[in-house]
Amino acid sequence: MILQLTTLQSQEASSPMGTWRPQVAVVLGNDSPFYTRAGHDILPNWVSDPLRNVLPAMGTPMDVLVLDDLARENLPDYRLFVFLDIPCVSPEQKAMVHHCLSQRKALAYFHGLPSLINGSSIDTQHISELTGIQLCLLGGKPQAGKGRRMSSRFTNFEHPLVQGVTPSTTLGDHPVDAACFVTDPEATILGTMSLKGRASMACKAQPEGWTSVYSTLAGAPPVFFRNMANMAGVHVFTSQDAVIDACDNLLMVHQIGPGPLQVLLHRDWECAADRITGRTWEVVDGCLTLEGAHGTTHLLGPAE
Repeated sequence: MILQLTTLQSQEASSPMGTWRPQVAVVLGNDSPFYTRAGHDILPNWVSDPLRNVLPAMGTPMDVLVLDDLARENLPDYRLFVFLDIPCVSPEQKAMVHHCLSQRKALAYFHGLPSLINGSSIDTQHISELTGIQLCLLGGKPQAGKGRRMSSRFTNFEHPLVQGVTPSTTLGDHPVDAACFVTDPEATILGTMSLKGRASMACKAQPEGWTSVYSTLAGAPPVFFRNMANMAGVHVFTSQDAVIDACDNLLMVHQIGPGPLQVLLHRDWECAADRITGRTWEVVDGCLTLEGAHGTTHLLGPAE
């Protein structure tokens, strides 16, 4: 198999990768100590640790950026932005984020205390201004090491973002030094926290055309992020949990759970071939159905 992969890498290196790019951007703070690591090895090291196995399984590829990347002139047409580990956001960066989101009419996900530190001041109003959702700090000023055990659950199962989420799903359930709850009367509440029943998850359409989703705690399942991707107009390859990566000429699918797994292709292939095993797969109405056990990886391309 190593020989097959080496040969395939050599073949693909000589052909153009094409124009298709991921439509999901995971954004870390410029001062995050983890962004210098390459590729998705960064995932297990985020401060947002509960999401390390969640985001890759949402069923569509993603790029990992740092905050100031959003100012790039050649920034791809991302539709969903997932902001993680951004406690420090300057007023200029906040304006940059809002310009980027409004320009694309995108959907943005925030959790925790993003932008708590704005320039030289610490204030939860900074979080409300960044997310576009009015929030309030629970229990006064943050005190490191004096956290209360806290969890959160989904409650609004009729909302499109919560479709398919198991009702017993719990986020958090660990000590938290500081947390915000939602007080915005114009936001749609998606979930509540165990402590005092405060609103802990919400979404709200912004006047500039983008949509904000906020969660007090991390740990939402892949289907929640997949629903966000669908709402944002992202090309979602499968409605099941799976790790996906893609370019014009290749599609990698790693199955989470047993097959069959239906995949909606991003390109018009008449037939798909596994570049490792040589097996071909019929494409019907732009979709193919993959068979395989949990942990099976398929590396597909158009059949010649």
